[in-house]
Amino acid sequence: MSHCIGIDIGGTQVKAGIVGEDGKLEFTSVFDTGCDGASMTEFIAKICKAVLARAQAAGHETDIVGCGIGVPGVVDFSAQKVLRAVNVPSLDGCESGNFSETCGLPVIMDNDVNLMALAEASVGAARGYSDIVALTVGTGIGGALLFGGQIYRGSSFCAGEIGHMSIEPEGRHCNCGNNGCLELYAARDAIV
Repeated sequence: MSHCIGIDIGGTQVKAGIVGEDGKLEFTSVFDTGCDGASMTEFIAKICKAVLARAQAAGHETDIVGCGIGVPGVVDFSAQKVLRAVNVPSLDGCESGNFSETCGLPVIMDNDVNLMALAEASVGAARGYSDIVALTVGTGIGGALLFGGQIYRGSSFCAGEIGHMSIEPEGRHCNCGNNGCLELYAARDAIV
């Protein structure tokens, strides 16, 4: 059975692990999102190397076929490029090819909630459903839409992303440039 490295980049933490083609998670590691002065590409390469070392110790080294990266931001999936990651701006402009070169593996990148929605539809709580709305609450608020089992991206690649929808036009200023975004009032930090 083949395995992949999965990397979920969050606003405060990066979670990485090995997952089998059956969807079973073999192990995970957690890292702080800060790059410590390195570029995001170097940071992700360091994480890949750490996960590959654990995979080797677990006997999976030879069956790692690629890496999937979930990004908390707007991703042009066709171009495999991060257009904007408000909560992790060091990702802006990153391309999967850069990660692939540093990791030595094929890399596919997409919005983190899009990937979560696909996973839920494949092996999780939404299994058996072809039309779903997925929402997450963390550093930000994310959303994704699946219609007919396919991600609906929209013309600007951010369909379903409700976190930067203005709910208070004269409200707090957001890092995205908008005022009164939902995540300023209902994401983890706002709730705390």
